Amino acid sequence: MTQETLAGYELLERIAVGGMGEVFRARRTGPGGFEKDVAIKRLLPDVARSPELVRMFFDEARLAARLSSPGLVQVFDFGEGGGLPYLVMEYVAGTDLAALLARGGALPSPLAVHVAGELCQTLSELHAAAGVVHRDVTPSNVLVSLEGRIKLADLGIAKACAGGKRTEPGALKGKLSYLAPEQLRGEEADARTDLYMLGLVLFEALTGEPYLRAENDAALIRVAERPVFRAPSSLRPELPFVLDAVLRRALDPEREQRFPSVEHLRRALEESGTMPDSAAARRQLGELAREPRTSASEVEPGLTSSKPGPAPFAQPRALAATPRTEILLPDLPAPARRMGRSAMMLVAGIAVVAGATGAAFFLMRRPTPAALSHAAALGEPEPTLQAEPGPVVAVATSGPGGAEVSPASLSLPPPVAKPGPTPARPTKALAARSVPAPGPQPSKVSLVPSFEQPPPSVKPPDVSGARAILGGLQRSLTSKGIRRDDAPALFAAKRALSEAVGRGEAPLEALQSLSSEVDRVVVDKAFVNAKIDRLSRKVAALPSDQQRQLRGASQAALAASLAGRFEEANRHLNAIAASVEQ
Repeated sequence: MTQETLAGYELLERIAVGGMGEVFRARRTGPGGFEKDVAIKRLLPDVARSPELVRMFFDEARLAARLSSPGLVQVFDFGEGGGLPYLVMEYVAGTDLAALLARGGALPSPLAVHVAGELCQTLSELHAAAGVVHRDVTPSNVLVSLEGRIKLADLGIAKACAGGKRTEPGALKGKLSYLAPEQLRGEEADARTDLYMLGLVLFEALTGEPYLRAENDAALIRVAERPVFRAPSSLRPELPFVLDAVLRRALDPEREQRFPSVEHLRRALEESGTMPDSAAARRQLGELAREPRTSASEVEPGLTSSKPGPAPFAQPRALAATPRTEILLPDLPAPARRMGRSAMMLVAGIAVVAGATGAAFFLMRRPTPAALSHAAALGEPEPTLQAEPGPVVAVATSGPGGAEVSPASLSLPPPVAKPGPTPARPTKALAARSVPAPGPQPSKVSLVPSFEQPPPSVKPPDVSGARAILGGLQRSLTSKGIRRDDAPALFAAKRALSEAVGRGEAPLEALQSLSSEVDRVVVDKAFVNAKIDRLSRKVAALPSDQQRQLRGASQAALAASLAGRFEEANRHLNAIAASVEQ
């Protein structure tokens, strides 16, 4: 049988076929035994009759020809043979991520994070090259070589933003399961669209199933337009909490709330402590690309984090036959098989709310050791008259309300001198008793001591009023669920003023200014997002058993945040903060 040839290449085997074209492994031979394997992508005959699709095909060739990145599949040549356009590309011996996941389910979490980190690097270079947006970041386009290298393929629907003419606005391009919400709304794609798709790929690599599921295309479009966040740990409970937090931001339906760029996503993964050693990750990925997999449970012992410090890797396990897709919400009814764990979470939530209510009651009374201890657990002890005096260090930081706050900016007044003994001078009553008859006052009358109060113009400090304002400040912070680590500048200013009141001063103007700052603090999306990012890094440093104890609260916080219930999310986050921010 004669082997088919195309432009001097011998077509050895067809390795893939899709809706637009087919891909062959091909070989070119030359003098002296020269051989080189390549991949040839050729449009299908029906597709080749569409001028628009042919133009897109050659757009891919021109775009790929001017891009050079080790993480992109290179394009060597393009042309037309037998009336069918073709591309000659780099042949990557190995498999793709979709096939890898279909064979063995979810990847070990270090390998999934490594794949995402490599894609971040490639997409960052792509976005920097004239603003090119890939727009088709899917598992089938993520190639894994036999050496464990990650390559991103198929620039067929990529768009250079600088040109702006390759795609009509509102045109739906890409696979439905991996489209970003803004694409489905007909909005222009940008680099954050690729970031969202990368988040979908990471979720699938971690869990073994797609993020979005529906019974048909019409239902899938509705789900994809307003996706409900699914924490990956709801399917694999051993996954680190920090990955839930990273994906919560990468998969935000509003692109303004996502990471600003894929580079920021890569840094978040590095800081999470889940990024493995690159050489070890490549070695194991290469082994997985060579051999069929049946489980995600095999983790190479030498595959450890390249980041110093405690960064435990949860041991992956084989996924259940029926995927679990629920988000764990400790304050909602759960199936009977999870009732014991949910009941425990509910009791913990009630304890947090009861503690906050008790603190507000005690803070309205005269401080006692028990009340002070309870208030300290909420973030800041009640001010006491025995506060130790000392210098105030003014460190300006931005509070949750957005305004810059520091103790110095509150214009703390100088200490007010306490009233002391008044020089003796006669009172009218004493003078009357000393002189029985009208006439000149005897000189000795001026020596009579006076016990008269200070003149009305010199008022004592209103310490009781200052204490009342401080108590109101603490109650406001408690009712909003604001902890010391949420607003360090506000708490530093409050402590400075507490010390001033403890010295018998009454800085009422500064206290009123601080009270206004506290009133401006709003538990909104920005506040909750910042808190999730801060706590996720701290939780990642905990031992795995402690992370598991916090998982229910973390998933509930993420779900509430995505649903816009920010005060509820903050309550769950405070339960976590009580464990990690002692």
